[in-house]
Amino acid sequence: MCLGRTVAAAGWVSSADTKLLDHILLHHLLDLVQAKLATVSGLLKHKNTLHIMQSLIWREGLSSSQTNAEHLQAAHALLNAPGLSLDAAMKNLSHPTPV
Repeated sequence: MCLGRTVAAAGWVSSADTKLLDHILLHHLLDLVQAKLATVSGLLKHKNTLHIMQSLIWREGLSSSQTNAEHLQAAHALLNAPGLSLDAAMKNLSHPTPV
């Protein structure tokens, strides 16, 4: 699909159904964040893995947990594994301050 048709389609979707567009954009953002988490946590075996696969690899890393608390605990364990070098934003994410 050429760029012009993509922009036209996005315009049609956004004017026809803003909730659908919001859902698509949020899902895309979630995929990007999960891809970043998979990358920084060292879960990726190959550097050229597609973003969508990176996102799936992150979710697979959390698959043994059932509840939100267990997901959070698994994510912290992945991001605090020995030998990882996280930037400041990721360190803050992996060591949240209690509320």
